[in-house]
Amino acid sequence: MRPWLPVLLALALGCSRGGEPAGAPRSAPKPPPAFDWNQPMAALRLGPEAVAAGLGSFAWDGTAAWTTTRKDRKVEVSERHAVRQLATGEFAAEGTLDPGRGPGSESGKRVIWAKGMSYARSLYPASGEWRERPTDHGRGARRFRDESFLLAG
Repeated sequence: MRPWLPVLLALALGCSRGGEPAGAPRSAPKPPPAFDWNQPMAALRLGPEAVAAGLGSFAWDGTAAWTTTRKDRKVEVSERHAVRQLATGEFAAEGTLDPGRGPGSESGKRVIWAKGMSYARSLYPASGEWRERPTDHGRGARRFRDESFLLAG
Protein backbone atom coordinates (compact mmCIF):
# COMPACT_ATOMS: atom_id res chain seq x y z
CA MET A 1 0.00 0.00 0.00
CA ARG A 2 1.23 3.45 -0.78
CA PRO A 3 1.94 5.69 2.25
CA TRP A 4 0.05 8.74 0.91
CA LEU A 5 -3.19 6.85 0.13
CA PRO A 6 -4.60 6.91 3.73
CA VAL A 7 -3.86 10.65 3.97
CA LEU A 8 -5.66 11.29 0.68
CA LEU A 9 -8.63 9.18 1.78
CA ALA A 10 -8.85 11.01 5.11
CA LEU A 11 -8.78 14.39 3.34
CA ALA A 12 -11.48 13.33 0.89
CA LEU A 13 -13.77 12.06 3.65
CA GLY A 14 -13.23 15.17 5.75
CA CYS A 15 -14.15 17.61 2.98
CA SER A 16 -17.61 18.93 2.50
CA ARG A 17 -19.24 21.38 0.15
CA GLY A 18 -19.66 23.83 3.00
CA GLY A 19 -23.44 23.66 2.87
CA GLU A 20 -25.84 22.58 5.53
CA PRO A 21 -26.13 18.85 6.16
CA ALA A 22 -29.02 17.13 4.42
CA GLY A 23 -32.16 17.25 6.52
CA ALA A 24 -30.94 20.17 8.63
CA PRO A 25 -33.64 22.80 9.11
CA ARG A 26 -33.03 25.98 7.15
CA SER A 27 -32.86 29.13 9.16
CA ALA A 28 -35.45 31.79 8.41
CA PRO A 29 -34.21 34.97 6.74
CA LYS A 30 -33.33 37.75 9.13
CA PRO A 31 -36.13 40.27 9.51
CA PRO A 32 -35.32 43.82 8.46
CA PRO A 33 -34.13 46.11 11.23
CA ALA A 34 -36.88 47.95 13.04
CA PHE A 35 -37.64 51.43 11.79
CA ASP A 36 -35.84 54.00 13.90
CA TRP A 37 -38.22 56.95 14.37
CA ASN A 38 -35.30 59.07 15.56
CA GLN A 39 -33.46 58.56 12.24
CA PRO A 40 -36.06 58.87 9.43
CA MET A 41 -33.50 60.11 6.89
CA ALA A 42 -31.71 56.76 7.08
CA ALA A 43 -34.82 55.07 5.66
CA LEU A 44 -35.00 57.62 2.84
CA ARG A 45 -31.43 56.81 1.84
CA LEU A 46 -32.14 53.10 1.35
CA GLY A 47 -32.04 52.06 -2.28
CA PRO A 48 -34.65 49.83 -3.91
CA GLU A 49 -32.37 46.77 -3.78
CA ALA A 50 -31.95 47.16 0.00
CA VAL A 51 -35.69 47.64 0.50
CA ALA A 52 -36.51 44.56 -1.62
CA ALA A 53 -33.91 42.53 0.29
CA GLY A 54 -35.43 43.55 3.63
CA LEU A 55 -39.14 43.62 2.79
CA GLY A 56 -39.56 41.61 -0.40
CA SER A 57 -41.50 42.84 -3.42
CA PHE A 58 -42.91 46.35 -3.14
CA ALA A 59 -44.60 49.17 -5.04
CA TRP A 60 -43.72 52.82 -4.48
CA ASP A 61 -44.83 56.05 -6.08
CA GLY A 62 -44.32 59.68 -5.26
CA THR A 63 -44.92 63.13 -6.67
CA ALA A 64 -42.97 66.33 -6.23
CA ALA A 65 -44.77 69.52 -7.20
CA TRP A 66 -43.80 73.17 -7.00
CA THR A 67 -45.14 76.51 -8.11
CA THR A 68 -43.32 79.64 -9.14
CA THR A 69 -44.54 83.08 -10.08
CA ARG A 70 -42.81 85.65 -12.24
CA LYS A 71 -44.61 88.96 -12.52
CA ASP A 72 -48.16 87.96 -13.43
CA ARG A 73 -47.26 84.50 -14.81
CA LYS A 74 -47.72 81.47 -12.55
CA VAL A 75 -46.17 78.11 -13.45
CA GLU A 76 -47.00 74.84 -11.71
CA VAL A 77 -44.59 71.96 -12.30
CA SER A 78 -44.94 68.37 -11.14
CA GLU A 79 -42.80 65.29 -11.36
CA ARG A 80 -44.25 61.83 -10.67
CA HIS A 81 -42.30 58.59 -10.27
CA ALA A 82 -43.40 55.00 -9.66
CA VAL A 83 -41.31 51.89 -8.99
CA ARG A 84 -42.55 48.31 -8.80
CA GLN A 85 -39.74 46.01 -7.59
CA LEU A 86 -39.88 42.24 -7.18
CA ALA A 87 -37.79 40.48 -4.56
CA THR A 88 -36.10 38.65 -7.46
CA GLY A 89 -34.63 41.95 -8.72
CA GLU A 90 -36.91 42.50 -11.70
CA PHE A 91 -38.59 45.89 -11.78
CA ALA A 92 -40.61 48.47 -13.67
CA ALA A 93 -40.02 52.20 -13.24
CA GLU A 94 -41.91 55.16 -14.64
CA GLY A 95 -41.20 58.88 -14.56
CA THR A 96 -43.44 61.72 -15.73
CA LEU A 97 -42.67 65.43 -15.92
CA ASP A 98 -45.37 68.05 -16.38
CA PRO A 99 -43.63 71.41 -16.93
CA GLY A 100 -46.91 73.30 -16.60
CA ARG A 101 -47.05 74.55 -20.18
CA GLY A 102 -50.44 73.07 -20.91
CA PRO A 103 -51.71 70.07 -22.86
CA GLY A 104 -49.10 68.16 -24.82
CA SER A 105 -46.13 69.36 -22.80
CA GLU A 106 -46.03 66.37 -20.42
CA SER A 107 -43.20 63.89 -21.02
CA GLY A 108 -41.84 60.76 -19.43
CA LYS A 109 -40.70 57.20 -19.90
CA ARG A 110 -41.17 53.67 -18.67
CA VAL A 111 -38.34 51.20 -18.12
CA ILE A 112 -38.57 47.48 -17.37
CA TRP A 113 -35.80 45.13 -16.31
CA ALA A 114 -36.90 41.50 -16.66
CA LYS A 115 -35.05 38.23 -17.29
CA GLY A 116 -31.74 40.01 -17.81
CA MET A 117 -33.01 42.45 -20.46
CA SER A 118 -33.93 46.14 -20.37
CA TYR A 119 -36.97 47.50 -22.21
CA ALA A 120 -37.98 51.14 -22.52
CA ARG A 121 -40.59 53.33 -24.13
CA SER A 122 -41.74 56.90 -24.02
CA LEU A 123 -45.02 57.53 -22.20
CA TYR A 124 -46.41 59.14 -25.33
CA PRO A 125 -44.74 57.30 -28.21
CA ALA A 126 -45.88 57.77 -31.77
CA SER A 127 -45.75 54.00 -32.36
CA GLY A 128 -46.49 52.88 -28.80
CA GLU A 129 -43.91 50.09 -28.99
CA TRP A 130 -41.46 48.90 -26.39
CA ARG A 131 -37.86 48.69 -27.53
CA GLU A 132 -35.21 46.33 -26.28
CA ARG A 133 -32.01 47.82 -24.96
CA PRO A 134 -29.62 44.86 -25.40
CA THR A 135 -26.45 46.86 -24.75
CA ASP A 136 -27.83 48.39 -21.54
CA HIS A 137 -27.29 45.23 -19.43
CA GLY A 138 -29.51 46.90 -16.82
CA ARG A 139 -27.15 49.76 -15.95
CA GLY A 140 -29.31 52.54 -17.41
CA ALA A 141 -32.50 50.85 -16.24
CA ARG A 142 -31.19 50.53 -12.67
CA ARG A 143 -29.95 54.14 -12.70
CA PHE A 144 -33.39 55.38 -13.80
CA ARG A 145 -35.09 53.21 -11.14
CA ASP A 146 -32.71 54.45 -8.43
CA GLU A 147 -33.20 58.10 -9.40
CA SER A 148 -36.97 57.62 -9.36
CA PHE A 149 -36.99 55.75 -6.05
CA LEU A 150 -34.65 58.16 -4.29
CA LEU A 151 -36.81 61.16 -5.24
CA ALA A 152 -38.16 61.29 -1.68
CA GLY A 153 -34.67 61.44 -0.19
